[in-house]
Order: sequence, then C-alpha cells, then structure tokens
Amino acid sequence: YYRYWQHQRDRPGHFGIRGKRYKLAFFYGNGFKNEDQSDYEGSYWDFFDLQNDPKELRNAYSDPKYADIIDELKEELIRQRLLLGDTDEENPEILEIIKTHWND
Repeated sequence: YYRYWQHQRDRPGHFGIRGKRYKLAFFYGNGFKNEDQSDYEGSYWDFFDLQNDPKELRNAYSDPKYADIIDELKEELIRQRLLLGDTDEENPEILEIIKTHWND
C-alpha cells in the first residue's frame, strides 16, 4: 500500500497497491476542482500488469480479462487502508470522490 499526498495536475493525489505483478491506483485528486484543474477530468483508476507492461505504458483498467484481479486488488486496498487507519474519515471531500468513482 502507498499514498501520494501531494496534489498536482500532472500527479494528482492518489493511493494504491502494488505487488510483484500488478499495480492498482485510485486517483482521488482528479475529483478536486481548483484553479489548476478547473477544466481537467482525468481517469480515477490506473491498473498495470507489470509482467506484460513493466514500463507502465498501457492502463489496462478497462481490459475485461483483468476484471477479477482488479476486484481482488480493490478489496485488498480497502483492507490495507483499514489496517493502517488511512480511512479519510476526517476528509469528507475525498470520501465523496471515493464513493462516486470507486466503481468507475
């Protein structure tokens, strides 16, 4: 599990999980509307098969062959956030973004 707190247009705030073969990240920062991003609407999810795409050049989140793996990684992502106490319960804006875009 990892979290990138800093929020910039080219690297929005996000959290993710990475194993030997797969990497999944949720970019909650794409839901922030501020001066820098008022006209920006990016993807909320990145998924990479690091064995087949080690340079992370192709976001395979929408590829149906990975649907079950992505579901498992999402469950593990939730478990890790709870285990580490990284739940954003004090941050309603992020919670609303997660609620709205978790199943995108």
